[in-house]
Amino acid sequence: VKGYIDSGISRITDLPMDAFEHPRNALVHLALVLNRAVVTEELAQAVRSMAYPRHYIDFEAVSLAVPRFDGMRAHQAMAFQWSCHREDAEGAPLVHTDFLDVSGRDPRRAFAETLVEAVGTAGSVVVYSSYERTRIKELAVMFPDLRVALMAVCDRIVDLLPLARRGYYAPAM
Repeated sequence: VKGYIDSGISRITDLPMDAFEHPRNALVHLALVLNRAVVTEELAQAVRSMAYPRHYIDFEAVSLAVPRFDGMRAHQAMAFQWSCHREDAEGAPLVHTDFLDVSGRDPRRAFAETLVEAVGTAGSVVVYSSYERTRIKELAVMFPDLRVALMAVCDRIVDLLPLARRGYYAPAM
């Protein structure tokens, strides 16, 4: 870095393309030089290879200091809401389904049952971190009769976070 500064280079976009050893840094550099988002072929191929229907899911949970329901421990994440946008084919409109428990009763079993029903048994289940997989595995332990179905959902998960870290950067980032 000192050598580049001593030679008068003070902006990342003025660095030569071969200045970066780490692929993520090279990706950032390329996006800034081009002044547009860059998607690597690895990411593009991973997205193209995801099976339809694609179920884009997101969970919300709460952690309570004092366990509210049987079988809970302090500060354990308790999922109470999920959202799923299903894409049945390339370019097809998204179909939204969701679950939100506001009854005041333990939402975990209904959460698990309705999630399994919503994502069915085919296609990719797309997430953006390990959070959803972790909550599903917790539910599988909690409800042994749903374990096979919940673990089958886990087996179909495609986590975009590591793919995006390796294969996407936009100048606004």
